[in-house]
Amino acid sequence: NQALCNPDSLYIGSEIFEHGIISATSYIKEHNLRNILIWPDDVDVILRDMPNDYLFNIFILFPDPWTKRKHCKRRFLQDWRIKIMLDKLQKGRNIYFASDIADYIAFVQDVCQKLGVSYIISEDPLHLNYQNTRYHNKALLEGRRVQFMAITK
Repeated sequence: NQALCNPDSLYIGSEIFEHGIISATSYIKEHNLRNILIWPDDVDVILRDMPNDYLFNIFILFPDPWTKRKHCKRRFLQDWRIKIMLDKLQKGRNIYFASDIADYIAFVQDVCQKLGVSYIISEDPLHLNYQNTRYHNKALLEGRRVQFMAITK
């Protein structure tokens, strides 16, 4: 939806799972989008080689929550990765994060406090042109509270 609403902006999606790539490319083809690139590999590879202060915004909407305590280390948003993503953002720009898992939001909030970066938490989307995702709708159907964060560089 971001790409549809902002045709003059380039979006880079990173997905390692074939099903996700097929779904994204089908949507891109269906809507004749020409402003999306799909990186079919680990996002850390491109983040590592990307210059600092390069990205306008980063969207991380409903990443796998890995809810079991022993699996939390598998969550996408870890302190070291948040630091790298902040380095890649232009000053004053945001990482937008959405989740229905309260302890995931709390963990990211703690990381932001430790890094000394400002953030906002809301029950309303914090970026323009937000459209509910499948996981957002699933969370609502199951009675979970969805929260949005904007982490500012």
